[in-house]
Amino acid sequence: MVQTVNATIRQSWAGGFVADVTVAAGATALDGWTVTFDAPFALANLWNARIISHEGSRYVIGNLDYNGAVAANGVAGFGFQAAGEPGQFSLIPAAVAPPRFSIADAAIAEPLAGTAALSLTVRLDQASGTAVTVDYTTVDGTALAGRDYTATAGSLTFAPGETSRTIAVPILSDNLAEGAERFSLQLGQAGPAATVTIRDAAAPGHLATSGNQIVNAAGTPVQINAVNWFGGESTTYVPHGLWARDYRAMLDQMVQLGFNTVRLPYSDEALLPGRMPDGINYALNPDLRGLSVLEIYDRIIDHAGQVGLRIIFDHHRTEAGDGPNSNGLWYSAATPEARVIQNWQLLADRYGANPTVIGADLANEPYRASWGDGGATDWRLGAERMGNAILERAPGWLIIVEGTGEYRGDHYWWGGNLEGVRDAPVRLAVADRLVYSPHDYPHSVYPQPWFNAADYPNNMDEVFRKHWGYIFEEGIAPILLGEWGSRIVDPKDQGWLDAMTRYLAGDFDQDGDRDLAAGQLGMSWAWWAWNPNSGDTGGILRDDWTSVDQRKVDVLKPIMSGPINAASGTPPGTPAGSPGVASFVTSGALAAGSVAPAVTAIDLTGDNLGAGSLDHLRGLTSIKLSASMTPLSATFSAADADAFQGRIINVSAPNTQLLGVDGRALGADSSLRATAAHDIVALGGAGNDVFTAGDGSSTMQGGAGDDRFVFASLAALEAAQVDGGVGHDTLEVGGAISHLTPAALLGKMALEAVVMMATGLVTATLGPAAAGAFNGQLTL
Repeated sequence: MVQTVNATIRQSWAGGFVADVTVAAGATALDGWTVTFDAPFALANLWNARIISHEGSRYVIGNLDYNGAVAANGVAGFGFQAAGEPGQFSLIPAAVAPPRFSIADAAIAEPLAGTAALSLTVRLDQASGTAVTVDYTTVDGTALAGRDYTATAGSLTFAPGETSRTIAVPILSDNLAEGAERFSLQLGQAGPAATVTIRDAAAPGHLATSGNQIVNAAGTPVQINAVNWFGGESTTYVPHGLWARDYRAMLDQMVQLGFNTVRLPYSDEALLPGRMPDGINYALNPDLRGLSVLEIYDRIIDHAGQVGLRIIFDHHRTEAGDGPNSNGLWYSAATPEARVIQNWQLLADRYGANPTVIGADLANEPYRASWGDGGATDWRLGAERMGNAILERAPGWLIIVEGTGEYRGDHYWWGGNLEGVRDAPVRLAVADRLVYSPHDYPHSVYPQPWFNAADYPNNMDEVFRKHWGYIFEEGIAPILLGEWGSRIVDPKDQGWLDAMTRYLAGDFDQDGDRDLAAGQLGMSWAWWAWNPNSGDTGGILRDDWTSVDQRKVDVLKPIMSGPINAASGTPPGTPAGSPGVASFVTSGALAAGSVAPAVTAIDLTGDNLGAGSLDHLRGLTSIKLSASMTPLSATFSAADADAFQGRIINVSAPNTQLLGVDGRALGADSSLRATAAHDIVALGGAGNDVFTAGDGSSTMQGGAGDDRFVFASLAALEAAQVDGGVGHDTLEVGGAISHLTPAALLGKMALEAVVMMATGLVTATLGPAAAGAFNGQLTL
């Protein structure tokens, strides 16, 4: 609070004067100040301050950016030249810095029907002795007033001494599968704003466990098919490879290869104040320039969520470096357990409400820890303390517990020995969040004795079962194989790979048949590693950080289960008629076939989709064309829309280079949602359609509805041909695009608006193409 304000007349003359004003802080430092005075004169010049308001004879003067911070008992000052008599200069007593408003971002699931009330809290940074009022209003983004929420505006008054008030905004159900949509609530004309994210009612949320299965919010089994992207545990403090590629391109590539989750190692050192990331080529990653470690993780997680990836944080080390802690424990002399927990809670506070982040891998390979002995190195007790502390802040996270290196004299891979679970299982305050996570490696990493057994590799199921597999087989808890990988050079590695993939898929006795109960999925896993610079295993990527080691992908493809969402979770190879997903090879078989009532998704594995193929079905949410031939096409009749819930038709084709979608026959009550992996040609109908571009070329034509055309990369946007058609049509560019170039609007026409999802500074340079794209009028 400002303690005193003094004014001194430096010079005066007939009809004018110059005054110096000092602002003195009291015992508390100032973070900004204002001075109010009444005078019938006009200010001719002002220095070291700015005019906040001038009404009648009253001036309110405020600090500039460079002199707002005043130390306790310190002084700041400004001066002015005025026309008038100085004797008429009257300071208003007790000038104080006004309270500052703040409002936090919020997220809410769209209600299944009717409305839901979203409450946003506005706060003052200090209590005021008088009433304080601020105006507020909602502002459309991708979420639109009247369709997605009710426009809300008004004034909020804080009584003297009051520091928080709430604003209620009604959220509407529109029964459309639109993905996350956003609007903002603005305080004042230039005050802070909150971004509100509306998630689909069926959008993926946090996961839980049921027996040995990981399940989504609907109770449907899902499987984590992750890849480890290391580097955050090292002295760069962030994932490796940012010196070679755009992080978004790598995340996009992970999705294209079939991964649904990324395990991100970090160190406690990386989270210390003042630590700045290294190993980044800012020419390739310009949006990361100047960001802190956590701000870079914000960007990675944001883009991962946009492309459908989930994130697991892995506490890999305490101090930055390679591999697990050298003491083989989850803490060190420099970083005690209390600090480790504090950092976990920091991450939980930051990301606990973000459904993209699904779990906490508590500690990497505590190989010298004990299990169940009650001592200072008892990893079971340490995991309970850490897990429960995290769940206090992020109750939706999976708590992932690795093994030790030895149990009762039986040595195994670091982090891979979970024999102690049978005698002393981990106990958490939230019962359905526990996942055990062994690590397992092949002969090329270390020649363990079982690789030289006479019956190798036929002995591997017993080896897996003894050390960790029994947990899954006996229904104790889910298993996430947190690290496994190979260069596939050592001949003995192939036997281990074959045995492991069969075991993970549920063939526990290695006889060629799955031993899973009906509706169950096999074990989850995280391949080591994405990075080519892993000395033990190499990576999914080759040394150029771009090309793929296809041999490794071919090993993993048969045990991948697709994205983690409400409609996925069906084992690969599910026959037609199974709950969740029904598979057909040809469009003709689909047109003649029937499915169980519980089926919500169709997988057409070897053909294009012909018009009229779906008109006999009901209750669908999506159609996937999973063949790898190019091009693939999906053509819809008006009757086909009756097959889909709410007449929302979601189409994807992850394995083809070119997807063609023709919805011109669809009526105004139908909504076509087509998502490309690479190239797309999409033709919309009379409804409100959404076309999402891949990383290749796009030709998109809207129909008569209010259509959206979504692009994640600037290169794809610049190369696209887009015709909005009739209606209010929007070009939506992802968070990775912070500057809209003139080239971005070439080849665009009949559009009404652009929505830019990037945070921070967002700019647009509009060239001549903008006039043609928007008929001379643009809402940005």
